[in-house]
Amino acid sequence: MRPVYFILTIFLLCGCHNHQPAQLVTIRQDSMIIKGNIHDGIYNDTINYYDLENHLIRKSYFKDGKEQGTAMLYFLNGGIMAKTNYESGLKN
Repeated sequence: MRPVYFILTIFLLCGCHNHQPAQLVTIRQDSMIIKGNIHDGIYNDTINYYDLENHLIRKSYFKDGKEQGTAMLYFLNGGIMAKTNYESGLKN
């Protein structure tokens, strides 16, 4: 029974070792600031877009570089301007 626990422990340790930590970065692109998990130009998880005065103007969710889920556009006062649903990078 002990060899089974040993083998399971090895598999768990190897699986955890290969996980990449989130790369939370900030990018300035023209008149916009983009913040989120961006690695090698590929967006993952929540990406927030701000104007140069640090107002949140858009929030999107990405999986492997493709928009996934609900993207939100915001007015400068923080109210929701629009919601758009995406699946695998395509609008629904």
